[in-house]
Amino acid sequence: MYFERYLNDLDTFFMLLQTHFGTKLTERNSLIIFDKVQMFPQAKAAIKYLVADAFDWKDAGL
Repeated sequence: MYFERYLNDLDTFFMLLQTHFGTKLTERNSLIIFDKVQMFPQAKAAIKYLVADAFDWKDAGL
């Protein structure tokens, strides 16, 4: 899981996401949807670090 391995290396984390999905993520212009994040407490806790510098976060609460 990318969260577990690359939380401390966000450049690699985002590079892997881009490679995995074949798209380019751009600051303040990309949307990443983490579905079912409530099922993975580590992932939900990690999101605050992922969005700290370049991305906004919205919890849909669904």
